[in-house]
Amino acid sequence: MLNSEDNALMGKKDNIFPNENNQNSFINRLFNYLYRYHQNEGALVYLNNIYYNNIIKYPRWKDLHKIGKLAYVFWYAAEQQFYAITCLFSLELTKKLKKERFPEDYLRRKLNTNLKKDFGYIPQYCFIIEDLNKNGHLHGIIENNIDLKKLRHVLKYTFFGKNYRNSSVNNFSIKIEILHTPEKWLAYILKRNSFEIKIFPVYISQKLTRASSLNYQLLQQKG
Repeated sequence: MLNSEDNALMGKKDNIFPNENNQNSFINRLFNYLYRYHQNEGALVYLNNIYYNNIIKYPRWKDLHKIGKLAYVFWYAAEQQFYAITCLFSLELTKKLKKERFPEDYLRRKLNTNLKKDFGYIPQYCFIIEDLNKNGHLHGIIENNIDLKKLRHVLKYTFFGKNYRNSSVNNFSIKIEILHTPEKWLAYILKRNSFEIKIFPVYISQKLTRASSLNYQLLQQKG
């Protein structure tokens, strides 16, 4: 079930993400959030690899740590006013994903099929799967130039099947809001996982990866 913290992080606009949307200050604040959540050696080593004498060093996109890529993808998504999403899974889907070696691959194939069927194309999106040992769900982002009613149908159909309207959680299984504070949203998503994030499945669509990496290369050229 979605909680008040989900609502606050997904929908509340505050001064943490100023209007100028500066990449440097965003990345700095984001990793401050992540380090506060993790407080471990892995986090410190990664931060030290990016920061030296308070100057941000930009490695090549392909050399970025997984969290670094996620951080920039979320910043880019906020710039493009993406939606932040939280979706519950049915018990059947949770059990199925738990048995999969790569649950993110299984889910993205299932989701992409339904997105293409209803929209005619696959939007830019990213998701992170959580709690497959309990109440499976995902958090993520998706582009905002799509029909929300149709998107809700696709998500519910994918995660609960064709009879999703009969589910007891149908009315609150999906939460969609404009992404206002990407560093808070990503930090909230990652806070239950290790800093190396090897233990949870993440998927970034090809279109979103391409758009984010091209934008990142422009940042490198300015740096």
